[in-house]
Amino acid sequence: MNSRKIQVSNRLLRCTVVCCLLLFVSSCEIKEEVQALGLEVTYIDKTTSGYFNLDESIQLKTTVTGSQFSTFYVLLTYLNNLNVAQTIYLKDESNSGKELNLSTLDEIKQYTGEKTIEFHLPPNLKKGEPWSLSVFLKDETGSQTRELSGRIVSEWLNVHLQADANAFFSSATGNVLSPIVAMNNPDGIDITYGAGGSLNLNPTLMSYQQRSAEGLGPIPSKAASCRFVLSSSTISDFQSTTKPWKTLVESYVILATTPEKVLIKQFEMYGFQNLEGKKGLIYVNQIIEGEDGYVSISVKAEK
Repeated sequence: MNSRKIQVSNRLLRCTVVCCLLLFVSSCEIKEEVQALGLEVTYIDKTTSGYFNLDESIQLKTTVTGSQFSTFYVLLTYLNNLNVAQTIYLKDESNSGKELNLSTLDEIKQYTGEKTIEFHLPPNLKKGEPWSLSVFLKDETGSQTRELSGRIVSEWLNVHLQADANAFFSSATGNVLSPIVAMNNPDGIDITYGAGGSLNLNPTLMSYQQRSAEGLGPIPSKAASCRFVLSSSTISDFQSTTKPWKTLVESYVILATTPEKVLIKQFEMYGFQNLEGKKGLIYVNQIIEGEDGYVSISVKAEK
């Protein structure tokens, strides 16, 4: 009888010990740390103004934190050459062209931490017009969106400026204006050409504002300043659509003391910066000297 009681008592003791151990293990269970949702996106190696060459490789640096992700996408919205707005999912060229419209945890985890996304803009994107990137991330705790924007530089080839007539040019619109039209519509005119007055027939690019000082006035009160300097870029650099725009505009330096005119030579490159802070390059294709001569230039510029 006592032996049976002892056996029952031992069984109860063992059960009690097992239950206690289970409770202890349960109370000591290590829970996975849940990271707060976070999303940061920036361009890598861009101009401060956010301009790019047409076919240059563009890189984004993304920093992603969180857990149990459910959605991650990057949308590009732009205006095409037909002036129609388009929206597409970005494709990451650093990840075999993967379309960034992700909806599974395993896919999204590839982009956690700090990553680089590389892409090219669509070939039908309209030059000079802004585009936008919308980066969206969602997990079990909520969602975050980050927005970026940029522009492709404008390009104007074989622009004909005549010293005694249509000598006024807007790098934002590509328009060449006569003296009368320029006088009545001076906004945006940043490049003019002249060879007369105090220039002693020397072919010169100058700001609209500078024309008065050179005896090529009158000028309107809204005539703007623009500064010019010789650039170290080559015609091959200018013609390249893949060379980063940041590299091209770093080929020259504009200071507050940089002149608003530059004596030009055929087949040379010049940099400029207008009153709005927009930068550009000018390549001189041809010069026909004289007060009634002309210059042919090609221009790449921030709009």
